[in-house]
Amino acid sequence: MKMRKILILFCTSIMLLSFTACSDETNEANESEAIEEYVVTTPDPEAIMKVTNDKIVTEFTEEAVDFPDRELRCYLPKGFQESEYEGEYLHKSYPKDVSSINHVITDTKEDPTKQTKEEYIASLKADLKDLYGSDINVDITQYDKIVVDGRPGLWIMYNYDYRGEHYYVLQVKLFTGKQVDEMLYFEAPGSKWMDKFVESAESLTYVDPEKDAVNE
Repeated sequence: MKMRKILILFCTSIMLLSFTACSDETNEANESEAIEEYVVTTPDPEAIMKVTNDKIVTEFTEEAVDFPDRELRCYLPKGFQESEYEGEYLHKSYPKDVSSINHVITDTKEDPTKQTKEEYIASLKADLKDLYGSDINVDITQYDKIVVDGRPGLWIMYNYDYRGEHYYVLQVKLFTGKQVDEMLYFEAPGSKWMDKFVESAESLTYVDPEKDAVNE
């Protein structure tokens, strides 16, 4: 289950965060067609397409992060770079800051927008309990249907507490008809990336590798 894979990445990040915190204390002491029936809420797809190069140069890395096999492109906040694992992007200060961005692809013909908010919450809580061994209170602050370049998707934001620390997550799922492209933005405690993560997610767009000439 892809959610479990993502949560395992969370768990690894959390353990690294705990280790880093202890270390700091020690140092101190010592593709589918457009589907028109989907109601677009947040973000506005027109706003997504109006992301300008000026904004990108000012607030993001100058080069787009491109997924040619999936034809998905977005811009990452400055300082984030690809790790040794495909689809994972970490800040250059890692492991001090374990915030991460992950691109997960699942081959499926199941449209994630058919899942209700209640079903999603139940599944998420079950996965978190399975991962952490106890019930985790999750606050879903946003669960909206979106359309990006004709592809239906979900824009989900939630947060939860674990061992006295607060975590924020932005999850975007896009259905191409053959697969689900999922962008997962994980903000670790003490970091303040969510505004930039939202801007990154708003820049998501599908491109034709053979015709695309953006920034070339």
